[in-house]
Amino acid sequence: MDYSERMDEAAYRMGSFYRKCLRGRSFKRVLEVGCSGGGVLLTIAGDKKFGVDIDLDGIKLLKRRGGYGVVGDGERGLPFRDSYFDLVIATDFFEHLVHPEIAILEIKRVLKPEGYLLTHVPNEFHWRNLLKLLKNESFITTNWFSGSSEHNYPHLRFFSLKGFRRFIEDYGFDIIEDWTYRRGGMLARLTRHQLFTLGPTYLCQPRDK
Repeated sequence: MDYSERMDEAAYRMGSFYRKCLRGRSFKRVLEVGCSGGGVLLTIAGDKKFGVDIDLDGIKLLKRRGGYGVVGDGERGLPFRDSYFDLVIATDFFEHLVHPEIAILEIKRVLKPEGYLLTHVPNEFHWRNLLKLLKNESFITTNWFSGSSEHNYPHLRFFSLKGFRRFIEDYGFDIIEDWTYRRGGMLARLTRHQLFTLGPTYLCQPRDK
């Protein structure tokens, strides 16, 4: 199983959780940035589903499944007109970018004023990772990124919960629902502490558009 297939399988499993985040809403046009093979995108209710990814194999897989896919880079501009989408999905996306601020402004540009952004980044500061550091081990997750080590690990940005919230709000979005503590088990729900959550998950809307 190659990288695209591994990521797509994991994304498909997450689709049921992200559908809960959307509370049964349906959308005319949906875009997923960093879509891989569309594992999340294709589980969301929408009339037209578009995906953008730098991975050609992932885009080919999305197209075979009936989605609209284009090879592209969110940091270089999204190939869509202003105020086009009702929902943009950016899950496990921003941590891969050198300039996430460029990508989030592009997302805001292509969203309708009443549209939604569903976003999530992983928690690199989970207690399991910190335990590895205490044991003088690397916390790099090689099961998703085979052959990677600390010098070429694809996650470039490590967001704290407060840091990711500040990033979302500073670049023009209001967080209308926080689903962060709905994952990670009982400890995440009871303590509401970063050590136990799998990462911030927000449903947002653009501000002043």
